[in-house]
Amino acid sequence: MNALIASGDARDPWMKQRDALSKVFEADEVETVELAGTAWPVDVRPLVDRFVQVKLAHRQAMSDATHATTEAEFVRLADQALAQPECQEANAVRTALGLGEAGGDCPTPTPS
Repeated sequence: MNALIASGDARDPWMKQRDALSKVFEADEVETVELAGTAWPVDVRPLVDRFVQVKLAHRQAMSDATHATTEAEFVRLADQALAQPECQEANAVRTALGLGEAGGDCPTPTPS
């Protein structure tokens, strides 16, 4: 994700940004499969299942953007993909597991 943000900040050509998004998409696929296939504690499993559902919906938007054929289409689809944060679901899993700091681009969850 950092490479994608750096590419956008550097105002790289849209096709280079699309390539960076493709790499994020590939890494996300591995993460989604690993999340779904892990033996989670019973109380955490429903939270992980919800997280996976959100990631799968997000993946469709990312996939659409990685297949854009024009700059306008890429910008529109990438904006849609990046507007679908997974932080709420990720933080719910982390909190249930007793982890205090958020990973990636998610803010640190606050105790409730």
